[in-house]
Formats: sequence, C-alpha cells, structure tokens
Amino acid sequence: MIATSLISLCLAAATIALPTPNTFLAPLRRAVDIPGAVAPIPDAYIVALKENTVDPHARGDWLNVVLSSRGHVRRDLTELDFRLGWNETVFNGLAGRFSDSEIRTLQQQGEVSYIQHDTLLHTTALVVQLNAVWGLSRISSGATPLPPNSDPASFGFQYTFDDSGGSGVDIFVLDTGIRATHQDFGGR
Repeated sequence: MIATSLISLCLAAATIALPTPNTFLAPLRRAVDIPGAVAPIPDAYIVALKENTVDPHARGDWLNVVLSSRGHVRRDLTELDFRLGWNETVFNGLAGRFSDSEIRTLQQQGEVSYIQHDTLLHTTALVVQLNAVWGLSRISSGATPLPPNSDPASFGFQYTFDDSGGSGVDIFVLDTGIRATHQDFGGR
C-alpha cells in the first residue's frame, strides 16, 4: 500500500515537474539599437509566427481565438493599428497594438517564434541629387515607371540618399577588358 502510494506520488510529481508547451515563452526582443532608431512605439509589437503554423489568410481569426480564449476582448481587426496581410514568403506574422497581458498570452503560444517592439527608424540626414538618371531616381523613390515611348533624358529626376552615401562599403571591380571591335564601342 505504501509502495503504491509512493509510486503514485512520484508519478504525480514528475507530471507536475514536466514542462508543458505553455511554459516555454516566445522571446520578447527589444528595439534594435542602431543609429537613427527612435524609441519603440508605445504598445506596438511585431509578432513573428513559426513557419507552417497559422494560415496566412486567417491570422486575424487565429489572433482573436487565442486572445478571447484567455479572457481578452476580441479585437476589431479592421482598425488601422493592425497589419495582418504580409506575404508569408517575406514575413510570416502580424503587427499591432497589444496590452502587456495580451503580449504575455501571445508569448505562450507555440505558433509564435518571437515578439519584438515595433520601432520607427530614421536616416540621419538626406541628400538630394537633382537631374539624376532615371534608374537612380527609381531606386530611391519607387516612383512609377516611365510612360510608354518616353525619353528618360527629357525628365528631371531626383535621387535621394542617406548622407553617409556608401561610407564603409567596399566595391571590387573585375574588368575583363574592352573589345574595341564591338559595334557599341564605336571606334572610341
């Protein structure tokens, strides 16, 4: 009888001591400390989800089920402070404003890889080059493409870039020479 009770007590203790999936918390990362970083946006977080755990088209439903199952109020996901629609091949997650208790609830979910404060970043200073070539203007502004059958030389483009302008960048050029007989070389 004592041996049976002792075994039962040991099994019960082992069961209690074993970690459950909810005892593992997804890490809460602080804002990245880089030049130009602004303090984190209050109560704004990015929640990264593990691959193949939440249907990308149902992130909002998953969020509401998780939060409401822990006693939180269901969220209106049409609010502007929620971002759910990223392409999952680029980023698998969601972002929005959450209370501390909601963040603790999300940290306990096995689908969550990590949670990070949402932070604004600014460049230190911008330089604008006037009359830049179209390609430079395009990469700095993401402007609309040129109209069909137009001449890029007839437009005045601007190229906006950070004042560090490539500082700390090493460029290696491998030149294989010029074929002087090529038609584009034109006898120069």
